[in-house]
Amino acid sequence: MKLKWNKLNNAFIQTKEIILKLTNKDEIKLINKTKRYKSLDDLEGFNPIKYSKYITDSNGQTLIHLEELNNDNIIKQATKAINHYYFHTLENPTHRSKSFWHNFIEHFGAFRKYQNLPYISSDMASSHNFDHLECVNNLILALEPLTNWVNQFIKDHYKNLYMKLNNLVLGPFVPKTFGIFPIMSINFNIISDYHWDNNDDENYFCLLVALGDYKGGELCFPQLKIIIHLKPGQIIAFRSSLLLHGNFEITDGIRHSIVYYVHRDFFKKTNNNYNIEQNEEEKFLLNINNAEGLNKIIRLQKAKHEQTSINFEHITNRKDQNNVLRARNFLNKKSSF
Repeated sequence: MKLKWNKLNNAFIQTKEIILKLTNKDEIKLINKTKRYKSLDDLEGFNPIKYSKYITDSNGQTLIHLEELNNDNIIKQATKAINHYYFHTLENPTHRSKSFWHNFIEHFGAFRKYQNLPYISSDMASSHNFDHLECVNNLILALEPLTNWVNQFIKDHYKNLYMKLNNLVLGPFVPKTFGIFPIMSINFNIISDYHWDNNDDENYFCLLVALGDYKGGELCFPQLKIIIHLKPGQIIAFRSSLLLHGNFEITDGIRHSIVYYVHRDFFKKTNNNYNIEQNEEEKFLLNINNAEGLNKIIRLQKAKHEQTSINFEHITNRKDQNNVLRARNFLNKKSSF
């Protein structure tokens, strides 16, 4: 196992060095919002990509894989489900989670950030309002065909990766809702500034699917000088923790982005071994028959202050204030406040 890990780690280091040689990383960090919002014509030397394509490094390792999702029924069903969830949540303040209202992004699935055992995300468990759980369940069920297609995509093109993720143990209380991926996130009608996903595992892909009826919103990789004209129903797999990426503005319409990914914490904590010795306190906490204080059901008849107030302090550095305001008001770039 140690030899296998060293081989995998060396491959990651080589890939990272190749990417860093492509450009000056310090200059990339200085990219500001003004530069990011320039028109595509101003990006001299950038290569626009619209159709299916592989992009690899000098060792033949895939960095970006753009593919068509050739199934209109799956696309229409997923788009309809997300639009319904989006507008329903906007119209019902008591159903808004903090992550939805502050940044218009929600995480569904399992995390493993603060403890060794995986746990269901608060958005998926609807811990802010139990009545919202039905909305989440309907959304996840409607997205199941898309999730199955994404899993099949990895299985067809990256068999070894699929086998490794398929054997990933999430724990006795965490269902594999999204197949080989522990987590799925949705960006609702919002774009992202340039960033690296530092929490994503370096050796696995992040898969992004764009849905909706929109114009603009191109995905940009400044290190590689590549622009992806991501159309509705296309899927892109890329190394999110290695490649700097961000979006151009949506010039017309509404776009939602679904992201399937793997956090590195799933591999760096406890080695998926749950038969470990525990002290009496840990045994009490992990006792499946003791649910004291774990299932506090919250039902809201009136929206909380955090579900209706506008506080820009909570907005992450990946979101633009004007875009958040537009998302809250059902608006696109062409619309005025």
